[in-house]
Amino acid sequence: MNKTGLRRGIFLLALIALFTPGLFGREYNLGRIRLVLHEQTGRFSFFYLIDPNRNLYEPFFLNADPRTSFLAVMVNDRVYRLGDDPAFTVRIGGSPGNPALVFESPFLVVTQEFSFFQVSASHETNGVRMTIRAENKAGQEASVGIRVLLDTTLGEGNRSSAHFVTDLQTISAEIALDHSRNDQWWSSRNNRYGLMGSISFRGISRPDLIHFSNWKRLNDAAWKSDYVPGRSFDVPPSFGDSAVCYYYDPLPVGRNSSRTVSMLLSLADPRGFESLVVPADETLSRILRDSRRSLAPSSQTRDEDLKNLDELIRRMDLYAAGELFLSEEDLNIMAMVIAQLRSRYGLP
Repeated sequence: MNKTGLRRGIFLLALIALFTPGLFGREYNLGRIRLVLHEQTGRFSFFYLIDPNRNLYEPFFLNADPRTSFLAVMVNDRVYRLGDDPAFTVRIGGSPGNPALVFESPFLVVTQEFSFFQVSASHETNGVRMTIRAENKAGQEASVGIRVLLDTTLGEGNRSSAHFVTDLQTISAEIALDHSRNDQWWSSRNNRYGLMGSISFRGISRPDLIHFSNWKRLNDAAWKSDYVPGRSFDVPPSFGDSAVCYYYDPLPVGRNSSRTVSMLLSLADPRGFESLVVPADETLSRILRDSRRSLAPSSQTRDEDLKNLDELIRRMDLYAAGELFLSEEDLNIMAMVIAQLRSRYGLP
């Protein structure tokens, strides 16, 4: 490119950045996943490395305007679309291994944290777990609900095929899945790759409702959209435009307490998330190593043993509540540590 063309290219990029806020976000690449956090808009983009030789990434859901997917909260019957509502500021937090979008207001702090994992026999990361924690900063108890809208696109290319499938059914028209349904996961795919999302899986929070519907209908609703089973994905001028929306109904959250929900998003796999592999948690690994060292009678005190045991119990509680992943190896080590501590101190 000559200098004139280079200057024009730079000018064009500057205009795009100016008029499309949040387009160029902060990237996190691991394995075959690229996660982009857009601080200005409070949104995220999610990509799959479909061709490593060309370093070619393809989006899992609509990326032309990441604002079409969003996180919202309902606090005491008032709805806030995070990233848009001026009541909340936005910043990027977390760490390179667990990046997060943090939405802050005087009455609520919402942290949308991402961690990486892999499904199937692949030895490369191909999914993220999204953990949403809403902390009540008000002076009294508050009712807090959580909503996540994903503007899916992969199933829209072939109008004759289903936009989504689950482990139990195909979805070619509007449907809502509540706790009475037994579906474990859903996926949406084109002829090359697919996106998969959790519905019910060990260690995650099952939503009260998952609504598959037209994107515009879901986007325009302040909270829950009206539901007509079997209705098409058409709402003029939005034809064949499907999306999926997660709802976690409002629950009371005490002062200085929090509510946490989580969901999984990954490359589609015929077995769902059954083959999920989670990287070891660094803090947990450290606690387990310290606990094992503490078993040597000459190296640790009883108080330190009890402190480590309390931490293990706390993490088991988080695992049971769906707020922490533990691998089978982690669980086996924890069981061994607890058994040895019980034996050492003669506990039943």
